[in-house]
Amino acid sequence: MISQTGEYALRAVLYLAQHQEGDPVSVETIAEELSMPRNYLSKTLHLLAKRGILASARGPRGGFELAIPSNRLSLFEIVEPFDDLEGRGQCLLGRPECSDQTPCAAHHRWKDLARRVSTFFRETTVDDLITELNEATGAVAGNGRRRIRGRLERWKWFRIYRRSAVRAATVRQRLLLACRRHRSDGDRLHRLGVGRDPDPPPGTPTVAGGRDAHRNRITTRRVVEAGAQG
Repeated sequence: MISQTGEYALRAVLYLAQHQEGDPVSVETIAEELSMPRNYLSKTLHLLAKRGILASARGPRGGFELAIPSNRLSLFEIVEPFDDLEGRGQCLLGRPECSDQTPCAAHHRWKDLARRVSTFFRETTVDDLITELNEATGAVAGNGRRRIRGRLERWKWFRIYRRSAVRAATVRQRLLLACRRHRSDGDRLHRLGVGRDPDPPPGTPTVAGGRDAHRNRITTRRVVEAGAQG
Protein backbone atom coordinates (compact mmCIF):
# COMPACT_ATOMS: atom_id res chain seq x y z
CA MET A 1 0.00 0.00 0.00
CA ILE A 2 2.88 2.39 0.74
CA SER A 3 6.33 2.49 -0.83
CA GLN A 4 9.54 1.46 0.88
CA THR A 5 10.47 5.12 1.34
CA GLY A 6 7.14 5.79 3.04
CA GLU A 7 7.71 2.76 5.27
CA TYR A 8 11.20 4.01 6.22
CA ALA A 9 9.80 7.45 7.01
CA LEU A 10 7.04 6.03 9.19
CA ARG A 11 9.33 3.69 11.12
CA ALA A 12 11.94 6.42 11.66
CA VAL A 13 9.37 8.89 12.99
CA LEU A 14 7.97 6.25 15.35
CA TYR A 15 11.49 5.59 16.62
CA LEU A 16 12.10 9.31 17.20
CA ALA A 17 8.78 9.62 19.02
CA GLN A 18 9.82 6.83 21.39
CA HIS A 19 13.23 8.49 22.01
CA GLN A 20 12.26 12.15 21.96
CA GLU A 21 13.53 12.93 25.45
CA GLY A 22 17.07 14.26 25.47
CA ASP A 23 19.37 15.13 22.58
CA PRO A 24 18.45 14.68 18.89
CA VAL A 25 19.04 11.20 17.51
CA SER A 26 21.68 10.80 14.81
CA VAL A 27 21.01 9.19 11.45
CA GLU A 28 23.62 6.56 12.19
CA THR A 29 21.80 5.49 15.36
CA ILE A 30 18.41 5.26 13.64
CA ALA A 31 19.84 3.37 10.66
CA GLU A 32 21.61 0.88 12.93
CA GLU A 33 18.63 0.33 15.24
CA LEU A 34 16.14 -0.11 12.40
CA SER A 35 18.48 -1.88 9.93
CA MET A 36 18.10 0.73 7.18
CA PRO A 37 20.59 2.09 4.60
CA ARG A 38 22.20 5.14 6.17
CA ASN A 39 22.36 7.39 3.07
CA TYR A 40 18.86 6.50 1.90
CA LEU A 41 17.47 7.21 5.36
CA SER A 42 19.32 10.51 5.58
CA LYS A 43 17.65 11.81 2.39
CA THR A 44 14.26 10.70 3.67
CA LEU A 45 14.67 12.44 7.02
CA HIS A 46 15.94 15.64 5.43
CA LEU A 47 12.83 15.76 3.24
CA LEU A 48 10.65 15.38 6.34
CA ALA A 49 12.63 18.21 7.96
CA LYS A 50 11.90 20.45 4.96
CA ARG A 51 8.20 19.67 5.38
CA GLY A 52 8.36 20.80 9.01
CA ILE A 53 7.67 17.35 10.44
CA LEU A 54 11.17 16.92 11.88
CA ALA A 55 13.74 19.34 13.26
CA SER A 56 17.40 18.79 12.45
CA ALA A 57 20.51 19.92 14.29
CA ARG A 58 24.12 19.88 13.13
CA GLY A 59 27.31 19.25 15.02
CA PRO A 60 28.77 16.38 17.06
CA ARG A 61 25.53 16.06 19.03
CA GLY A 62 23.29 16.76 16.08
CA GLY A 63 20.53 14.67 14.64
CA PHE A 64 16.77 14.68 14.24
CA GLU A 65 13.79 15.09 16.54
CA LEU A 66 10.06 15.67 16.17
CA ALA A 67 8.98 19.20 15.27
CA ILE A 68 5.30 18.35 15.90
CA PRO A 69 4.04 16.66 19.10
CA SER A 70 3.32 12.98 18.53
CA ASN A 71 -0.31 13.33 19.63
CA ARG A 72 -0.93 15.84 16.81
CA LEU A 73 1.22 14.27 14.10
CA SER A 74 -0.87 12.08 11.77
CA LEU A 75 0.50 9.21 9.74
CA PHE A 76 -0.81 10.92 6.61
CA GLU A 77 1.57 13.84 7.12
CA ILE A 78 4.52 11.45 7.35
CA VAL A 79 3.75 9.26 4.34
CA GLU A 80 2.09 11.82 2.03
CA PRO A 81 5.41 13.33 0.78
CA PHE A 82 6.34 9.92 -0.65
CA ASP A 83 3.04 8.22 -1.58
CA ASP A 84 -0.31 9.17 -3.09
CA LEU A 85 -2.53 7.64 -0.42
CA GLU A 86 -5.75 8.92 -1.99
CA GLY A 87 -5.02 7.17 -5.30
CA ARG A 88 -5.65 10.25 -7.43
CA GLY A 89 -2.66 9.84 -9.71
CA GLN A 90 -2.65 6.12 -10.42
CA CYS A 91 -4.85 3.47 -11.93
CA LEU A 92 -4.93 0.00 -10.41
CA LEU A 93 -4.90 -1.54 -13.91
CA GLY A 94 -2.24 0.84 -15.23
CA ARG A 95 -4.41 2.86 -17.58
CA PRO A 96 -3.02 6.33 -18.44
CA GLU A 97 -6.46 7.88 -17.94
CA CYS A 98 -8.75 6.67 -15.20
CA SER A 99 -11.43 8.85 -13.60
CA ASP A 100 -15.07 8.88 -12.66
CA GLN A 101 -15.86 9.87 -16.25
CA THR A 102 -13.61 7.24 -17.85
CA PRO A 103 -13.27 4.54 -15.18
CA CYS A 104 -11.47 1.24 -15.51
CA ALA A 105 -13.04 -2.03 -14.38
CA ALA A 106 -11.68 -1.63 -10.81
CA HIS A 107 -11.99 2.16 -10.49
CA HIS A 108 -15.02 2.48 -8.22
CA ARG A 109 -14.05 -0.34 -5.87
CA TRP A 110 -10.45 0.86 -5.72
CA LYS A 111 -11.61 4.44 -5.11
CA ASP A 112 -13.68 3.31 -2.09
CA LEU A 113 -10.74 1.33 -0.68
CA ALA A 114 -8.31 4.23 -1.25
CA ARG A 115 -10.70 6.55 0.58
CA ARG A 116 -10.79 4.26 3.61
CA VAL A 117 -7.00 3.92 3.61
CA SER A 118 -6.63 7.69 3.44
CA THR A 119 -9.07 8.09 6.33
CA PHE A 120 -7.04 5.66 8.45
CA PHE A 121 -3.79 7.56 7.83
CA ARG A 122 -5.46 10.94 8.47
CA GLU A 123 -7.19 9.94 11.70
CA THR A 124 -4.36 7.89 13.23
CA THR A 125 -1.60 9.75 15.05
CA VAL A 126 1.90 8.67 15.98
CA ASP A 127 0.83 8.71 19.62
CA ASP A 128 -1.96 6.22 18.81
CA LEU A 129 0.55 3.74 17.40
CA ILE A 130 2.91 4.18 20.34
CA THR A 131 0.04 3.49 22.76
CA GLU A 132 -0.92 0.34 20.85
CA LEU A 133 2.70 -0.76 20.77
CA ASN A 134 3.14 -0.26 24.52
CA GLU A 135 -0.04 -2.19 25.28
CA ALA A 136 1.03 -5.04 23.01
CA THR A 137 4.48 -5.10 24.61
CA GLY A 138 2.94 -5.11 28.08
CA ALA A 139 0.62 -7.98 27.13
CA VAL A 140 3.56 -10.00 25.78
CA ALA A 141 5.55 -9.26 28.94
CA GLY A 142 2.57 -10.32 31.07
CA ASN A 143 2.25 -13.59 29.16
CA GLY A 144 5.98 -14.13 29.56
CA ARG A 145 5.74 -13.59 33.32
CA ARG A 146 2.82 -16.02 33.55
CA ARG A 147 4.77 -18.63 31.59
CA ILE A 148 7.76 -18.18 33.91
CA ARG A 149 5.56 -18.54 37.00
CA GLY A 150 4.03 -21.69 35.52
CA ARG A 151 7.45 -23.17 34.83
CA LEU A 152 8.64 -22.34 38.36
CA GLU A 153 5.53 -23.95 39.82
CA ARG A 154 6.06 -27.11 37.75
CA TRP A 155 9.73 -27.17 38.74
CA LYS A 156 8.78 -26.85 42.43
CA TRP A 157 6.43 -29.83 42.26
CA PHE A 158 8.97 -31.80 40.26
CA ARG A 159 11.57 -31.21 43.01
CA ILE A 160 9.06 -32.30 45.66
CA TYR A 161 8.26 -35.44 43.68
CA ARG A 162 11.94 -36.11 43.12
CA ARG A 163 12.76 -35.79 46.83
CA SER A 164 9.85 -38.09 47.68
CA ALA A 165 11.00 -40.65 45.13
CA VAL A 166 14.55 -40.54 46.47
CA ARG A 167 13.30 -40.98 50.03
CA ALA A 168 11.08 -43.89 49.01
CA ALA A 169 13.99 -45.53 47.18
CA THR A 170 16.19 -45.05 50.25
CA VAL A 171 13.57 -46.65 52.51
CA ARG A 172 13.17 -49.58 50.12
CA GLN A 173 16.93 -50.04 50.00
CA ARG A 174 17.17 -50.03 53.78
CA LEU A 175 14.34 -52.55 54.10
CA LEU A 176 16.02 -54.84 51.58
CA LEU A 177 19.31 -54.62 53.44
CA ALA A 178 17.55 -55.33 56.75
CA CYS A 179 15.78 -58.35 55.28
CA ARG A 180 19.02 -59.68 53.83
CA ARG A 181 20.82 -59.14 57.14
CA HIS A 182 18.02 -60.84 59.05
CA ARG A 183 18.02 -63.81 56.67
CA SER A 184 21.80 -64.08 56.90
CA ASP A 185 21.69 -63.97 60.71
CA GLY A 186 18.97 -66.66 60.73
CA ASP A 187 21.02 -68.91 58.50
CA ARG A 188 24.08 -68.42 60.69
CA LEU A 189 22.16 -69.26 63.89
CA HIS A 190 20.60 -72.27 62.24
CA ARG A 191 24.03 -73.59 61.29
CA LEU A 192 25.11 -73.14 64.90
CA GLY A 193 22.08 -75.11 66.11
CA VAL A 194 20.35 -72.23 67.86
CA GLY A 195 16.57 -72.51 67.69
CA ARG A 196 16.71 -75.91 65.97
CA ASP A 197 14.76 -78.90 67.38
CA PRO A 198 17.04 -81.46 69.12
CA ASP A 199 17.77 -84.66 67.29
CA PRO A 200 15.70 -87.59 68.62
CA PRO A 201 17.52 -90.50 70.30
CA PRO A 202 18.34 -93.53 68.24
CA GLY A 203 15.41 -95.83 67.67
CA THR A 204 12.80 -93.09 68.05
CA PRO A 205 9.90 -93.74 65.68
CA THR A 206 9.26 -91.03 63.15
CA VAL A 207 6.41 -90.31 60.86
CA ALA A 208 7.39 -90.39 57.20
CA GLY A 209 6.07 -88.09 54.57
CA GLY A 210 6.86 -84.53 53.64
CA ARG A 211 3.34 -83.31 54.34
CA ASP A 212 3.51 -84.70 57.94
CA ALA A 213 6.77 -82.92 58.83
CA HIS A 214 5.08 -80.80 61.46
CA ARG A 215 3.51 -83.81 63.16
CA ASN A 216 6.86 -85.56 62.92
CA ARG A 217 8.55 -82.78 64.88
CA ILE A 218 5.79 -82.76 67.51
CA THR A 219 6.03 -86.56 67.99
CA THR A 220 9.80 -86.43 68.25
CA ARG A 221 9.63 -83.64 70.87
CA ARG A 222 7.12 -85.60 72.96
CA VAL A 223 9.25 -88.75 72.83
CA VAL A 224 12.32 -86.78 73.92
CA GLU A 225 10.42 -85.12 76.77
CA ALA A 226 9.01 -88.51 77.98
CA GLY A 227 12.50 -90.00 77.98
CA ALA A 228 13.81 -87.11 79.99
CA GLN A 229 11.08 -87.44 82.59
CA GLY A 230 11.62 -91.21 82.87
